[in-house]
Amino acid sequence: MLNILVCIITIISNFMKLDITVGRIPHITDTTKHTPSCNHLAAVTSSSPDRTISDTLRHWQQKATVLVMEARCVNWLVELLHTVQRLNLKEQCIDLSLHFITLCILRSTVSGTRAQNHLRSIGGLEILLDGLGLPSSKFSVPRQSSISKNERDEILLLQIQYLQTLSEAVFGNVNNLQILFENGRVHKFANCICWPAFMIQMFHWQNDSTKASLTLDSVSGPTYSLDRTEWIDYSIKLSNAFCSFVLPSEDIGYCSDEIAVSQIVLSIPLAYLEQSVRWIIRILMTVFLCIRACTKETELPHHIKIFAKTLQYYVIRMFKRVLISTPALLPAFREEGVWDLLFSGNFFYFGSSIEDTCFHTVTDIQNGNVSSNRISIHSESLYRTDVKILQVEAISFLEFAATLHENTYNMPECSALLDALEHCISDPLLVSTLLKSFRVILQLATEHTLASFESLDVITRVLKAACRQAQELRNFSNFLCSNVSISQDSSQFKNIEGRTEDTLICTELALSLFMEYVTISIDGRILVLHNADCIDCLFDLFHEQNIREHVLEQVLALFRLPSSSAEDHTAKLQLCSKYLENLARANEKEKVNTELLIDLLVNMREIIMMDHMYYQNLFRDEGCFLHIISLLNGNFNKVTDERLVLNVLQTLTLLLEGNDASKGAFRLLVGAGYQTLQSLILDFYKWSPSGRLLDALLSMLVDCKFKLDEKTTIKNEDAVVLLLNILQKHVTSALWACNLTAVAQTIHYK
Repeated sequence: MLNILVCIITIISNFMKLDITVGRIPHITDTTKHTPSCNHLAAVTSSSPDRTISDTLRHWQQKATVLVMEARCVNWLVELLHTVQRLNLKEQCIDLSLHFITLCILRSTVSGTRAQNHLRSIGGLEILLDGLGLPSSKFSVPRQSSISKNERDEILLLQIQYLQTLSEAVFGNVNNLQILFENGRVHKFANCICWPAFMIQMFHWQNDSTKASLTLDSVSGPTYSLDRTEWIDYSIKLSNAFCSFVLPSEDIGYCSDEIAVSQIVLSIPLAYLEQSVRWIIRILMTVFLCIRACTKETELPHHIKIFAKTLQYYVIRMFKRVLISTPALLPAFREEGVWDLLFSGNFFYFGSSIEDTCFHTVTDIQNGNVSSNRISIHSESLYRTDVKILQVEAISFLEFAATLHENTYNMPECSALLDALEHCISDPLLVSTLLKSFRVILQLATEHTLASFESLDVITRVLKAACRQAQELRNFSNFLCSNVSISQDSSQFKNIEGRTEDTLICTELALSLFMEYVTISIDGRILVLHNADCIDCLFDLFHEQNIREHVLEQVLALFRLPSSSAEDHTAKLQLCSKYLENLARANEKEKVNTELLIDLLVNMREIIMMDHMYYQNLFRDEGCFLHIISLLNGNFNKVTDERLVLNVLQTLTLLLEGNDASKGAFRLLVGAGYQTLQSLILDFYKWSPSGRLLDALLSMLVDCKFKLDEKTTIKNEDAVVLLLNILQKHVTSALWACNLTAVAQTIHYK
């Protein structure tokens, strides 16, 4: 009976002139070399593309299809499939050749809307969906000892054939696709396309229980000898068939013209495209829930990683092509949670460990570069290249969506990118990629992105990420300083050196994004000034020497902003406070950074000169005198630290100049005649004082830069006492003695 059915089906096939015979069921590994070299989604099939068929043959096939339908052969084919499925489940009909020929004929007859509707009305969609599952209990794990390699190849290819036929039966037909949404069929479909991966995993568990050693490269025993290339090729075929529910991969896979591809996409009904995108996203969410539920290990098995990553890669590329041609579908993508899906542990962070399987084999197969069934996975540099492929594709897709001309509200995309940045904070390379994407989005969709930045507080969170990277730089530096035994030729040193370079680049990119934002945004600096977290981050970054100059430029720009309201004044007061806190931080015990202290004092004088009286009062109100005097309270080095003493005196002079309130506050702190300041200066100048000190004290005495050739007036009485007391201590100094007469001639009391 089976042979008779095969003969009948073969006659129908020959009548329709389909390129298939009973004895030739293609194997998975036979198809790799036929994959076209193409930078887009490749349709991996066992036969040549439709475009190679002559017009005469195509015309006949169309006519034959109509005749077959009119003869009600579709009903008979569906019933035959149903019967064969039931027989297979009972292990009464294991020959799969009948399956293949029947599916091939059915696929050729259901491409039109009329045929699709008819197939739905007779329950054909449910039968095709059932066929995606395990074809027979013979193929279950406890009984796999009886399966040959050819049988295993056939059942994997049979699943692909069912998937392609089901895709043909629903493509372009919203009503048929709706059937796959209903009555738990989303979950059923997801389980059906995953069962081969789960079956391999169950086989691993079974063999683990008997202490058998298994690897993906060659699964031992009489049942499995599944090599990596074979599994990758299966994963590619399944991914292509899955994506064909949205786009006709057999057309697009062989088309290198983007305009032609867009025309193909535009020919698909918009309602169907929207529904198919929603359906695909729901399927993917369910698939990865199933993967997580059916794997016990913390680290996913290699074959599941290959399966998942291949599916992810093709789906992302397909999504992008849909959005390029039909931007109106962006709301549908958002409503179904596409960013939550792509930037989650199921996609963006999926299997990202150093032992990860090399994903480059997928793209190699597309380009016909497979030469071996075994792939080396020992190289970290190779890992970095391979594991990032999916992440780059996901970022590229999001970046495109965020900058669409039709997209007037890109906050969902910015939010997803920002969450990914914070989640990946320990990976400077990935954070750098995300920061670059943020910058592109800001440049290409400036107005909408600025609004999103403000709503999401993006700049604050980016600066916090930069601070995290800056802390890593300090940790690396401290580690190398505390482990001086590490040789510069050692791998550990080189790893730290490479990591340090990556982290520094990441920090610079974050600061660059900040600078671009405040340059583009009219209110950007004002918003930063009023944001205490932003101010904290900027001053934290100030301590990273490599970017200090750029950070200082941004801080000074904030001080230059006009104070036009009480809120501005309060913010400026807080800014002065943070500036003074950094003086104290740079002067911490065992961490004194003289050069940084001098830089801070020099720039403090520049700030005061922006608005002399205003900033004198602000710094005074924030206790600047105590912070500055404290800088002199330490162990000094004669050569390096005299510059610090002189800068302290110059800064005090500018803070006191022409401001009686400030002079009174300073006198209250250090005593009449500046006794405390005198003691600190004398502690430093145990040796003979220099002429530079005399100039600094004279400048304080006259409230400005003292010039010997100009008449000037004493304006600071306490400075007179300070100068006289220091003169008394060092009257024997030849340098000072020779200058006293000239000084006395130029100064008179006010």
